[in-house]
Amino acid sequence: MRQDRIRRLTMITLLCCVLLVNACAEPAPATEAPVARVPSATRTMSPTATPSPTLAWPISLDDKSLPYPQDYESGDDDRKGDAGFISGLPAWEIGLEYINLYPRAPLRKCHLDALGFQSVVEAASRQAWMTSFSFGDWDAWEEDFKQLQGNDPMRWGLNPNGGTDTWWVDDVDVVYFSGHGNPNGIFFASNRFDDRVLTDCTFVPPPPALPDPCWGDGDLEWMVFDACRTLKWRDAAGACVFDRWRDAFCGLHGILGFKTNASDTGIRGPLFGFFATRFGGLLPQPFPGMTIWNAWRWAVLISDPLASPAILRASGPVPASDTSNDHLWGFGSVADDPLPVRKYVYWDPVESSQSGAQALAAQHAPGEMVVYRALEPSVNEETVRTLGSLFGMTGDLVETGVALILHEEPKLLVVFRASGAFFYGDMSRLWPEGEVPDLPESDEAIRRALDWMDEMGLGLPAQVPGRQASLVTKIRDLETGEETTHASGVLVDFHSFPLDETPVAGPGALIRVYLGEGGDVIGLYWSWRELEPVDIMSVMSETDAATIYEERMDVAPASMRLVYWAKPGSEPQEWIVPVYETQGEEFEIDGHVIKPRDCIIPALVDPPVEIEEEWPLDPAEE
Repeated sequence: MRQDRIRRLTMITLLCCVLLVNACAEPAPATEAPVARVPSATRTMSPTATPSPTLAWPISLDDKSLPYPQDYESGDDDRKGDAGFISGLPAWEIGLEYINLYPRAPLRKCHLDALGFQSVVEAASRQAWMTSFSFGDWDAWEEDFKQLQGNDPMRWGLNPNGGTDTWWVDDVDVVYFSGHGNPNGIFFASNRFDDRVLTDCTFVPPPPALPDPCWGDGDLEWMVFDACRTLKWRDAAGACVFDRWRDAFCGLHGILGFKTNASDTGIRGPLFGFFATRFGGLLPQPFPGMTIWNAWRWAVLISDPLASPAILRASGPVPASDTSNDHLWGFGSVADDPLPVRKYVYWDPVESSQSGAQALAAQHAPGEMVVYRALEPSVNEETVRTLGSLFGMTGDLVETGVALILHEEPKLLVVFRASGAFFYGDMSRLWPEGEVPDLPESDEAIRRALDWMDEMGLGLPAQVPGRQASLVTKIRDLETGEETTHASGVLVDFHSFPLDETPVAGPGALIRVYLGEGGDVIGLYWSWRELEPVDIMSVMSETDAATIYEERMDVAPASMRLVYWAKPGSEPQEWIVPVYETQGEEFEIDGHVIKPRDCIIPALVDPPVEIEEEWPLDPAEE
């Protein structure tokens, strides 16, 4: 057991004794102040943050000329102010919980997501942000996320399964959870004190107990669920996301999660921090960080582009409590706490159609396949400015260890050093929440995307179908009782480009075009590597791959397909090799159905050392 937990339980026991003594003592005179329920020293029990792994994302602070993060605009409480930027003391706090070691369907990279987010934000803010707690695997507990029950400030109130969020998730500004999830909650490996499931607000224990989540009545502004389907529009029982999570908003600004399954990438967290902190704090002060909502969208787009990010946020009754423009503290404006909640806003992309060439079907193992090498890209100031000229950009260039960034407000161009992948966007028009009335229909949107790329000299690597999706916003207004749905944009995807009639899958094989009002192209994500064939190598059978998967995951595979795999454009990759893209069968944790995250099994039977180092068959735990 971790030592801080032992200290915490010891303190709780002592506090219970104090409360018992106080209860047995004579009542205090009316003129005396009541005994505080929660001691002010509670936070001294917070553990020291787990050291961050060595990642490509943390920003070097050796350059003392780096600007401090832009001061924020806030009407929120003044518990911290901007003391962190003035005195050098931490001003805002992060909480992390992540689980890899599930008994079934274990994950491998959740710690990299959580700790990577921490590392980037702390570095970019020059320690104005600090990590208050960081718990992994068996030390990540459900009770940390649950509200107190009854009048007793400890777990043992009216409901013996009450929580301790007052000292943990609701005592920090942002919480990043990475692990398994479903539309009704998130899942833990440990069932200490209760069970392994933090359930949504539709699972209410018998009175007088309360639902598990109630966040923001302490400190919390944003909850990140890096977990599958936590914000799916409807659950199996038909409950919509508003009904499932509405009671969690007790001052909380928003929840960031997924509508769909998500992949176990290990880079989503660092990317999220990178975008939310003005690219690691390297853009000049007048250029704010992305809103926290847009930072999450971009992080998912690049790390797992075929997954659908989703956002649920609340807004209050006055403009100052409209959370639509929320940024991480120190990197732009932050709304007042949305109390009382006036409306809930839900955003997700909804697939609508596909046209063009037929998608490649899954392939059976042919015995041998070609292995490809990715050519090293040329990413420098000249190539980035040449690319920027296509979008009419001539602004300032910022170089980071991860990417070169050309910005000319409101336009932004980011080119990743590792692959040459890039995204361009008009940040004033991407992802609006208001209704956009003049949007093209499906076939017209795909045609406009193709015509625009031809005009720009950005032809597709191969003929593949286009998939159109509408960007949808749903709003529930609590004052009028109305619920509205409208499209706020359109995206067109091109992916699964073929190599030798086998599709190239993965986040590094996607071209996505964003269209706004009038059908104008307002954004582009381009991730594709130039390749050269190297050799022909033996490929294992699907049966052998299924055996490896089941031994590793303790879950039978539900589907497998043989593909080439392209890593995210932000990550280096030398070898493009065949893998089995695998989806596991559903299983249960404490009665709740879980869909395992997609997994890849390298398919080469006896690869050379240089390939095996990049694509180990059974990689050691990170």
